[in-house]
Amino acid sequence: MQADKTAFGNRRRLARALRGLSERAAAAEAPDSVFAAAAKRVEECVQALKEYPRRRRRVAASVKEEIRLEGKRIHYGDLLEFSPMAGPSNPLAPPMVILRQDEKSLVAHLKFSAAWEGGPGLVHGGYVAAAFDELLGLVQSLTGDAGMTGTLMVRYRSPCPLGTKLRMEGRVQRVEGRRIVTRGTLHAGERLVADAEATFVLLSREEYRRKVPEFGGSAPRVE
Repeated sequence: MQADKTAFGNRRRLARALRGLSERAAAAEAPDSVFAAAAKRVEECVQALKEYPRRRRRVAASVKEEIRLEGKRIHYGDLLEFSPMAGPSNPLAPPMVILRQDEKSLVAHLKFSAAWEGGPGLVHGGYVAAAFDELLGLVQSLTGDAGMTGTLMVRYRSPCPLGTKLRMEGRVQRVEGRRIVTRGTLHAGERLVADAEATFVLLSREEYRRKVPEFGGSAPRVE
């Protein structure tokens, strides 16, 4: 398999391979000896990667600096590169491809494999909610500000199928002081799978810098 022609090329290649491994580990009917041999090889890889330090998280000084476009593709610092929902370099991610539709809305495309199975042949509802949190969390930033999730309400309208191309849309509904309200939908073809509304609460830069150590991180760079 060819690596992506980016600075993250082989990291993304590894993430894709691990997604495939997760899917087959969850779905394959194989003898125990096959799983034993695979586990040994994976453990060796984990041990090799443990020799290296944790990567440093890039955080920009402002939302406007953090968000950028390549064509219609949205980038949010390195958050989307390593996100557990959208990140092509994160093996836990489906991943989601997120594009801008207009000044107030985004669209996302994704597909869940057997690694995300809940009911037979269906996506676990918790991952549906996580996908909404990811998309709507990016939608809020189209206002030029970004806060933390205050509430997220998901209505499950019909079962979400595995192995099916899904389309999500999210839009800014309104801004109420420190609160940004967003709404989104999830479709499998023409069928509505779920819809959601989320409220994000803005923090001032000073408040964020005070609180970040409580969250176990480091304060963003300020220029």
